Amino acid sequence: MPVVSGHTQVIPSVFHGAASAQKAYLDGEQAWPHPWTPTDLGAALLAWHDPSNIGTLTDLGGGVISQVDDLSGNSNHLTQTNGVLRAVSGVRTIGGLNVLDYGGVGHRMGTPTMTVVQPFTWAVVFQFDAVGTGTQRQVLTRANSGRMTGALNTDVWAHNMGTQSASTTPIDTSPHFLLSVFNGASSELFLDGRLIKTGNAGTDGLNGLVMWVGARQDGAGPVDGGIGEDMLIDVALGGSDLVNLHAYLSAKWSIR
Repeated sequence: MPVVSGHTQVIPSVFHGAASAQKAYLDGEQAWPHPWTPTDLGAALLAWHDPSNIGTLTDLGGGVISQVDDLSGNSNHLTQTNGVLRAVSGVRTIGGLNVLDYGGVGHRMGTPTMTVVQPFTWAVVFQFDAVGTGTQRQVLTRANSGRMTGALNTDVWAHNMGTQSASTTPIDTSPHFLLSVFNGASSELFLDGRLIKTGNAGTDGLNGLVMWVGARQDGAGPVDGGIGEDMLIDVALGGSDLVNLHAYLSAKWSIR
């Protein structure tokens, strides 16, 4: 891809359904495309867990997982010391990539305690096994409260960080990725790169609390299904970073 010396070739990113999200780097007379990854978020990336990266999983045998390493470099690993509450690897996939199976009985994994104030962003890849059960499904959540990203017992997508903010979009059993941009009255909820809800989701954060995956700390709101990649980002994601993250998740997990 030749370019004029001293100038960078701009490679546009496509918001939804992109084959890849790319940036251009100038190397002499040549611009080399670089696939965007979450590490491009820099210090804003506080936690990043990806069970499709098998090397990050601590497998105690039979696919029973006690830890998922944090790829952000901040040591915010997901762990579970109670054997009956551990998720299972190697039994299901999304887009051909390994995800962890959470059996709907309170399987969950948590980070160390963190202090994160708004604005911040949660992102997660997952797939439910059933709908119409009349139960909450807290895919990402905070301690023993309704602060969550996932689905309400009315079977619609929603998020809550002190104030419930529910979309009108019904849940289903297809693979999805959800992004919650928690920013008080300007909060936004995205499903597969599409904005499905704006408005007040409250002003709470992770104030010395644990981020839980799969259910809240006491096991309420359990997910019956598979959960893949998740991230905690210490900004209200927007602009090109939001575009690139949506394109990255869409292409990697084959979710359109």
